[in-house]
Amino acid sequence: MKKTIIIIEGEPDIRDYLTAVLEDKGYTICTVRENKNVIDAVRSHNPDLIILDIMMPQRSGISIYKELRTTHDISSIPIAMLSVISQKSDLMRDTFHAYL
Repeated sequence: MKKTIIIIEGEPDIRDYLTAVLEDKGYTICTVRENKNVIDAVRSHNPDLIILDIMMPQRSGISIYKELRTTHDISSIPIAMLSVISQKSDLMRDTFHAYL
């Protein structure tokens, strides 16, 4: 049985790239835009993994992460955080200061 991955990514080119690469590897891919109801999408697709962009235009990936982790029935699904930040930004410094 194929494993399912949900991609929550605000940039269409990156979303399409990840979808193509992972489908080539045999995964079933579902994509969700950050302005949709993420919790409902995760519940309906029951993924094995969530790939979540940190910085999106309409909603912070960090707020989505917190929502996913505090929703009891889906809180154990692994989440891989993704970012295409080319430089240390204020968000990276302020949010992940201890790890930089």
